[in-house]
Amino acid sequence: MRTDRLLVVPVILASLLLNGAADRAFSQENPPAGASKNDKRLKKIEKLKKDLDIAKQRYANAQVIARNTFLNAFVKTKKAIGNNRSIQASVRSNLISTIEEERRVFENSGELPVSDMMLGDLWDYLLKVHRAMAPVLVLYNKLIEAHLSDGEQSGELTGELERFEQSLPGRKSFQPQTNWKGARTGADGASVNVDFWVGKFDGKTFKGTIWMDRGNVEMRVAGTIDGSYLDLENTQMIKGPARRLRFQGFALGDRMILSISGIATNGGKASGMLILRREVK
Repeated sequence: MRTDRLLVVPVILASLLLNGAADRAFSQENPPAGASKNDKRLKKIEKLKKDLDIAKQRYANAQVIARNTFLNAFVKTKKAIGNNRSIQASVRSNLISTIEEERRVFENSGELPVSDMMLGDLWDYLLKVHRAMAPVLVLYNKLIEAHLSDGEQSGELTGELERFEQSLPGRKSFQPQTNWKGARTGADGASVNVDFWVGKFDGKTFKGTIWMDRGNVEMRVAGTIDGSYLDLENTQMIKGPARRLRFQGFALGDRMILSISGIATNGGKASGMLILRREVK
């Protein structure tokens, strides 16, 4: 057999191997356009998932700290009432019993207090929880959008988000077609009665109507709810002097606590609080 023929096979194999390596190198350097886009999308989703896990852990840690601070606030309020000799002894005893019971219930079940004595500390507690919760909601929505942008199903994520929001204090009771009654208290301590009708929902946005001063003031409002945090403004005055008000606060089960800001009827800064309770039919 001629040796020149025997040399042909190794040369052909070497050529094939070199060509294969070159093809692989070319494909790695020049991946299909769709593959590059898909890799970026997957990396984005994976990063959002990691960020969401971190935000959830931070939220859990913040909850523990806020909870412990709030429990200590019960003790401080109880002590302050006990040392206040200007309050009649029997009244003082009843107030202390209320504080103790509300603390016990909150510690065991997470149910929020309803007494005015704890209102300031309750507001602080809710703000701390909301600030830690906000990044979780943002990342959930970004992750859902990332899935939807490529036509993927996001039902599982949407369900997770809904369960998370419903687990927040007081979220379940803020529903469409509900009426809330209470009072607006101004900085001077004066108060007027208030009715708040929650009308239609569209996702996280809603519309409604607020009446004040036994119906002498009527205004349309629109706002959003994130978790249990409410942010709404009056969009139209139906009755009463012109004003531009913003209401921000929390739905707390059958109660609602909102701070008031904006422009009052005299052109100055508006202030005060709304404390409302859901009307049960």
